[in-house]
Amino acid sequence: MEREKYKTETEMQKKEKRKLKIKTVENERVKENQKTEQDKTKVKEEKNRERGKKKEYKNRQMEKKRELNTCIR
Repeated sequence: MEREKYKTETEMQKKEKRKLKIKTVENERVKENQKTEQDKTKVKEEKNRERGKKKEYKNRQMEKKRELNTCIR
């Protein structure tokens, strides 16, 4: 009786350990996915900032050209 009881307890413990391992692996995957998403958004934000800076620079250059053209006329 005790042996059977012990076997079932150890089996249950093994099952619990497996479940915990599976949960930790799933949690790690979720964390990795979140990190990659954060990295992607950071890269997108940086690219958008750079594009915005380029547009501002181009707009300033166009304004300077317009001013020069109006002064010449």
